[in-house]
Amino acid sequence: MEQFDDRFVLRNTGGQPINCAHYAIQRGTGELEYGVTDEQGYTHLLSSTATQENINVYLAG
Repeated sequence: MEQFDDRFVLRNTGGQPINCAHYAIQRGTGELEYGVTDEQGYTHLLSSTATQENINVYLAG
């Protein structure tokens, strides 16, 4: 079975990566995962799922 895992780059409206930003990712199950983007704007690697899922990303501040 194929597994899906990924991380994302958070960008501002000008397309620039947002580094050191606190965020929350709401998974398809409703579970919240918290983190801080790295220097290139990347989130943490989301754990594998057997199916695709919709997520929501929330930025603090």
